[in-house]
Amino acid sequence: MRLVPLGNRLILLQDTEGDVSRGGVHLPQGAQIRPATGVIVAVGAGKVLDDGTRIPVGFEPGEHVIFSRYAGAEVTIDEQLYLIITENDIYATYEPTERARIELTAPTGLSSAALFATTHSGVGD
Repeated sequence: MRLVPLGNRLILLQDTEGDVSRGGVHLPQGAQIRPATGVIVAVGAGKVLDDGTRIPVGFEPGEHVIFSRYAGAEVTIDEQLYLIITENDIYATYEPTERARIELTAPTGLSSAALFATTHSGVGD
């Protein structure tokens, strides 16, 4: 099956995290934190404006990205889990290294609920 994103949507292959915490405790599926990094596998043609012009998506397949944990829709095809998101849900791109581990955490003094509120205010959507 071929999965093709429409408009300004992208298809990501999420980075996987193990089912064991850093301390070695087994985590059930519901307790695992969804990873916020992944690799773009396909991009849509871009957003079409009211006047008919198309704004191309600003990302390419193969780029490593950091995105909102709560974005998009999960789709399983041939036992592979993909995430379909809009380009607005991507925070940054990065170059992976063997030693780097990326974690999305709240700034000092900001609770996770406040971080969610600041990153999901709905302004400009």
